[in-house]
Amino acid sequence: MNLTQRELARLAEIAPQTVADFERGARQPHPNNIKAMRQVFETGGLRFRETGGAIVGMDFARREAQP
Repeated sequence: MNLTQRELARLAEIAPQTVADFERGARQPHPNNIKAMRQVFETGGLRFRETGGAIVGMDFARREAQP
């Protein structure tokens, strides 16, 4: 989606340091932060594929061609 950590944090309404910590594995994300980030990604067209409650893949939703 071409988002920086700061952009993702702003859109998800979480602290930029929180996103940075998740990316480098310094801490585990809280469920509410995961939900907020996932909403940003899904709004941007990313689809998560799940099996048994676990994310097993993702892809971008097809978008209609612009005239």
